[in-house]
This record gives sequence, C-alpha cells and structure tokens, in this order.
Amino acid sequence: MAASKQATGHCQRRFDNFDQLLAEVRALNARPTRQLGNWSLGQICQHLGIGMRESAWGDKIFTAPLWLRMVGPWIRPRILKRGLPRGFQIPRGGERLIPPPVAFEDGLATLESGIATLKASDRRIAHPVFGQMNLAEWDQFHLRHAELHLSFIVPAEAAVPVAVATTR
Repeated sequence: MAASKQATGHCQRRFDNFDQLLAEVRALNARPTRQLGNWSLGQICQHLGIGMRESAWGDKIFTAPLWLRMVGPWIRPRILKRGLPRGFQIPRGGERLIPPPVAFEDGLATLESGIATLKASDRRIAHPVFGQMNLAEWDQFHLRHAELHLSFIVPAEAAVPVAVATTR
C-alpha cells in the first residue's frame, strides 16, 4: 500500500508495486501540489520511465565513480529495503536521464511505457552502482527510486507553514 507521511517538508511514500506508483502519480496530478525540488511531476515521471526502459533495453546507464561501485553491492540490501538518499547527482554520461520540461501527460506516458517494458522483458543490465541485480531487485530499486523523487511533490496544503503563536 502506498503510504504517505510528512517529514522535513518532503512527503515520504512507500510503494509495494507499480500499480500503487501509478495510482499515486495520478492522484498527485489530480490535486494541488507544490514541488520542493527542480523537477515538475511530469519531469519526474519522464525521468523514472526513461530509467526503467534503460535498465531493460540499454547497455550502460552511466559510469559511477569507482568508490561508489565498490561499496554499492554492500549497501544495496539496505537501499532496496529503506530507500534512496537525497542528493545523488547523475554523473557525466547520464544526461539522457535528465528530463527537459515536459507536460504531465507526456511524462506519465513515458512512465507507463517504462513499467510496461519492465513487465515485458526479462533482460536487465548491471546497475551502475549496485552491479548485477535480479528482476525483483530491479523492481525494488525502481520503486525506491520513485519514492525518492515523488517525495519532492507535496500536497499544496502541506507546503504552507503554519505559524504557532506562543504567549508568556
């Protein structure tokens, strides 16, 4: 089940499957939201969908720094269980993963296409940080990846700080 919880301005989400992810994306589009980061909901969907397709059809997504590739397999179980940390910058060579401004409908279509690709293909490339992963691990990665990016889209009412008056 998709769970949402407000934490430090970001909206924490948890997805068990791609149907929950798509339902949450559509729900976010149907109500007023505010973006905390640089990407719109459409751009986030575009980025996620491209990453999904690349993991199945691509040859190499990007080259991660050596130190990250060395620790990646060790931290993979924790990341797949708990989620991805904020702040990772896509290295040079991964520019195709950075979405241009895109309408929500176009981004959603790319996300749906990416999910369909994952469901239709048994092929996966090695992850640039975590190395070889099986289909279930890749699915978990994509869900954790979506949770991270969608944490930057918050309900509009949650984005307005509430002043608390105190008296002495």
